[in-house]
Amino acid sequence: IVTRNFQHGAVDRALIDDPYDYNRDGLVNGTDQIIARENQTNPLTMLRLITTPAVDAAIKQLAEQEATDPEATSATLDWLAEYEQMNSKKESARDDKNVEAAVDKLLATGWRK
Repeated sequence: IVTRNFQHGAVDRALIDDPYDYNRDGLVNGTDQIIARENQTNPLTMLRLITTPAVDAAIKQLAEQEATDPEATSATLDWLAEYEQMNSKKESARDDKNVEAAVDKLLATGWRK
Protein backbone atom coordinates (compact mmCIF):
# COMPACT_ATOMS: atom_id res chain seq x y z
CA ILE A 1 0.00 0.00 0.00
CA VAL A 2 2.83 2.40 0.86
CA THR A 3 4.53 1.64 -2.47
CA ARG A 4 1.31 2.52 -4.26
CA ASN A 5 0.98 5.77 -2.28
CA PHE A 6 4.54 7.01 -2.99
CA GLN A 7 4.91 6.36 -6.71
CA HIS A 8 7.59 7.99 -8.89
CA GLY A 9 7.56 8.16 -12.67
CA ALA A 10 9.86 9.25 -15.49
CA VAL A 11 9.42 12.96 -14.68
CA ASP A 12 9.61 12.61 -10.87
CA ARG A 13 12.31 9.94 -10.50
CA ALA A 14 12.95 8.18 -7.21
CA LEU A 15 16.16 8.98 -5.35
CA ILE A 16 18.82 6.32 -4.97
CA ASP A 17 17.85 5.73 -1.33
CA ASP A 18 14.08 5.62 -1.89
CA PRO A 19 12.84 2.77 0.35
CA TYR A 20 9.98 1.89 -2.00
CA ASP A 21 12.04 1.51 -5.19
CA TYR A 22 12.73 -2.18 -4.61
CA ASN A 23 14.36 -2.90 -7.98
CA ARG A 24 16.34 0.38 -7.99
CA ASP A 25 15.31 1.42 -11.49
CA GLY A 26 14.47 5.00 -10.44
CA LEU A 27 10.73 4.37 -10.75
CA VAL A 28 8.25 3.39 -8.06
CA ASN A 29 5.50 1.77 -10.07
CA GLY A 30 3.50 -1.42 -10.50
CA THR A 31 6.66 -3.50 -10.73
CA ASP A 32 7.65 -2.46 -7.23
CA GLN A 33 4.12 -3.18 -6.00
CA ILE A 34 4.32 -6.71 -7.42
CA ILE A 35 7.74 -7.22 -5.79
CA ALA A 36 6.24 -6.15 -2.45
CA ARG A 37 3.23 -8.44 -2.85
CA GLU A 38 5.35 -11.47 -3.78
CA ASN A 39 7.79 -11.01 -0.90
CA GLN A 40 5.49 -10.56 2.08
CA THR A 41 6.68 -11.74 5.47
CA ASN A 42 4.99 -12.76 8.67
CA PRO A 43 6.30 -13.47 12.17
CA LEU A 44 7.43 -16.93 11.06
CA THR A 45 9.33 -15.76 7.96
CA MET A 46 10.60 -12.36 9.07
CA LEU A 47 14.29 -11.55 9.24
CA ARG A 48 15.73 -12.56 12.57
CA LEU A 49 18.18 -9.99 13.88
CA ILE A 50 20.99 -11.23 16.06
CA THR A 51 23.32 -9.55 18.49
CA THR A 52 26.95 -10.42 18.00
CA PRO A 53 28.94 -11.44 21.06
CA ALA A 54 31.22 -8.88 22.61
CA VAL A 55 34.89 -8.94 21.67
CA ASP A 56 35.83 -9.81 25.24
CA ALA A 57 33.64 -12.90 25.10
CA ALA A 58 35.29 -14.01 21.85
CA ILE A 59 38.76 -13.55 23.35
CA LYS A 60 37.70 -15.44 26.45
CA GLN A 61 36.36 -18.29 24.30
CA LEU A 62 39.63 -18.43 22.35
CA ALA A 63 41.63 -18.50 25.59
CA GLU A 64 39.48 -21.34 26.93
CA GLN A 65 39.91 -23.25 23.69
CA GLU A 66 43.68 -22.78 23.87
CA ALA A 67 43.71 -24.02 27.46
CA THR A 68 41.79 -27.18 26.56
CA ASP A 69 43.49 -27.91 23.21
CA PRO A 70 46.79 -26.03 22.77
CA GLU A 71 47.75 -28.16 19.75
CA ALA A 72 44.74 -26.95 17.75
CA THR A 73 45.63 -23.32 18.41
CA SER A 74 49.27 -24.01 17.60
CA ALA A 75 48.29 -25.74 14.35
CA THR A 76 46.11 -22.78 13.38
CA LEU A 77 48.92 -20.33 14.06
CA ASP A 78 51.39 -22.51 12.11
CA TRP A 79 49.01 -22.59 9.15
CA LEU A 80 48.58 -18.81 9.26
CA ALA A 81 52.36 -18.30 9.39
CA GLU A 82 52.87 -20.59 6.38
CA TYR A 83 50.10 -18.80 4.47
CA GLU A 84 51.63 -15.37 5.14
CA GLN A 85 55.07 -16.66 4.15
CA MET A 86 53.73 -18.04 0.86
CA ASN A 87 52.01 -14.75 0.06
CA SER A 88 55.12 -12.71 0.86
CA LYS A 89 57.16 -14.90 -1.54
CA LYS A 90 54.60 -14.34 -4.31
CA GLU A 91 54.68 -10.59 -3.76
CA SER A 92 58.49 -10.61 -3.72
CA ALA A 93 58.55 -12.50 -7.02
CA ARG A 94 56.10 -9.97 -8.51
CA ASP A 95 58.29 -7.08 -7.32
CA ASP A 96 61.36 -8.70 -8.91
CA LYS A 97 59.52 -9.06 -12.24
CA ASN A 98 58.45 -5.42 -12.08
CA VAL A 99 62.03 -4.29 -11.47
CA GLU A 100 63.32 -6.44 -14.32
CA ALA A 101 60.66 -5.04 -16.66
CA ALA A 102 61.58 -1.47 -15.70
CA VAL A 103 65.29 -2.10 -16.30
CA ASP A 104 64.55 -3.73 -19.67
CA LYS A 105 62.44 -0.73 -20.66
CA LEU A 106 65.16 1.71 -19.68
CA LEU A 107 67.78 -0.23 -21.63
CA ALA A 108 65.50 -0.47 -24.67
CA THR A 109 64.97 3.30 -24.75
CA GLY A 110 68.71 3.96 -24.71
CA TRP A 111 68.81 5.35 -21.19
CA ARG A 112 72.35 6.16 -20.05
CA LYS A 113 73.73 7.49 -16.84
